[in-house]
Amino acid sequence: MKAIRRFSVRPVLPARIAALGDLAMNLRWSWHPPLRDLFESIDPARWATVGQDPVAMLSAVEPDEILFVDSLPHTATGKLLKTALREQYKDFRLEGAA
Repeated sequence: MKAIRRFSVRPVLPARIAALGDLAMNLRWSWHPPLRDLFESIDPARWATVGQDPVAMLSAVEPDEILFVDSLPHTATGKLLKTALREQYKDFRLEGAA
């Protein structure tokens, strides 16, 4: 039987993470490593499972699984202090995570 129509189902994202949906639909993620890193940071194993597809990633993850921080530590020049952020959240574990 020949398909009459094709369609894609996308999750409705809560307002606090709606911008991730916009980023997923923008092909810039495909050549911009920081955007790929952003999606991978949500859940590295799941990112690999969905074939590094941000739309599939957002469909596979529950919004409550995405951690948001109130503020990020920056240097005087505005660069993100990743070491300070890692130190701040080194003992953080999601409920049920291994």
